[in-house]
Amino acid sequence: MADQMLENLTVGLGEVGTDTVFLRAFSMLILTEILQEDHERPFLTEAEVRHYMGQGPAYLTAEQDMRGYIVGKG
Repeated sequence: MADQMLENLTVGLGEVGTDTVFLRAFSMLILTEILQEDHERPFLTEAEVRHYMGQGPAYLTAEQDMRGYIVGKG
């Protein structure tokens, strides 16, 4: 699941004003929940945790659509 969330972070990356921002934003939220669960009850390898955690800053740097709320959509 975490790998799918990482893949989702690239869908439409660089676009502004499209609904792909929802996929990216919620994929990042899910990825953080996976990492939180691993922190509480480890199931990932240390290498996997480092890999997934390392993707966050790269995604945030590349994201261009900074809308926080979209009227009629959420």
